[in-house]
Amino acid sequence: MRAPDRAGQAALEALVLVERDGFRLDVRLTVPSGGVLAVLGPNGAGKTTLLRALAGLIVPNAGRVRVGDRILDDPAAGIHLEPQARGIGVVFQDYLLFPHLSALDNVAFGPRAHGVPAREARERSQAWLTRVGIGDRAGARPAALSGGQSQRAALARALVLEPSVLLLDEPLAALDAATRMDVRADLSGYLREFGGATVLVTHDPLDALILADEIIVLEAGVVTQRGTPQEVSRAPRTDYVARLVGQNLLRAASLRGLAGGGSALTLAGGLEVSSADEPSAAGMLAPGSAESGPGQSTPAAVFSPSAVFVHSARPGAGSPRNVWAARVAGIEQHAAIVRIRCLTELGGHTVLADVTPAAMGELRLRPGDQVWLSVKAVEVHLTAAA
Repeated sequence: MRAPDRAGQAALEALVLVERDGFRLDVRLTVPSGGVLAVLGPNGAGKTTLLRALAGLIVPNAGRVRVGDRILDDPAAGIHLEPQARGIGVVFQDYLLFPHLSALDNVAFGPRAHGVPAREARERSQAWLTRVGIGDRAGARPAALSGGQSQRAALARALVLEPSVLLLDEPLAALDAATRMDVRADLSGYLREFGGATVLVTHDPLDALILADEIIVLEAGVVTQRGTPQEVSRAPRTDYVARLVGQNLLRAASLRGLAGGGSALTLAGGLEVSSADEPSAAGMLAPGSAESGPGQSTPAAVFSPSAVFVHSARPGAGSPRNVWAARVAGIEQHAAIVRIRCLTELGGHTVLADVTPAAMGELRLRPGDQVWLSVKAVEVHLTAAA
């Protein structure tokens, strides 16, 4: 069964302002037809509030939500369409399948509620269950379905009505690691065929990197960063994003160009960081920019933990331009690598370094040991931190 032809289908455009119990959400987003927007953020950032507002489950205090030429929300004009009238499909984190109905009847519930005759509704539902790979489980109730099968049934239920917008709330969070990998791959295929706009809320950066065309990062109710998955992972602008994508982010007090090319950043405590990037690569935002956070953005250095070399003694001649004294603050095993968390002696800045187990065996490090860290200037990139 082929996906419906949605050529020319309108995009989702929204400005959502919600104030509840001292929390303020202020988000602007646009998702083109066929596009997938991932919303990342820590707990309490406002991700679920945003999704519920788009679904019509929360009435925003101000703003506007539009799909094509249809206005779904405009508080100033007194417009608020109820969830069932929006043409939006929603897949919740816990799927919310009716426990007393079979998978087929769960999927058919929506068409039947919209007046589709029973036989046609069941035929459509069977076709969608087959399409998502569980056609043979149509007669099973949710309690007899695995997590992956329940997720597929919930997706079929959302798509059977051919919605203009699909909202996914942590759709893979309840799955084990092995199932998540398979379902993520399948979901990627479904979303590429879906011609509407998709908004995916997730905590998992891998979901966003694989499934999304664009990412926005929500922190404390505001967007702190947006861009393609590659842009966000290459140049994180906040500590949260840096941790999420596994990068080091060091904010600088000042940035200057070097006579021979490249840049030098001075951090709190006097730590110097050299980069092969020119100062213009910092991409500084103007004060008050919508995504610069409070006040002026600051220049920062970004580099991968894999670019950090750990030495038991200060490296000699021919060493990289960045050499810092530090102490080991923590050691963790991460799959095939060992991640060492260090604090620089100048300024106490956190630097993560990834080494092989073999290198760790040679270094024989323990928390509190003094080490020397080195990073090539070409591995250090400039960004504007919020």
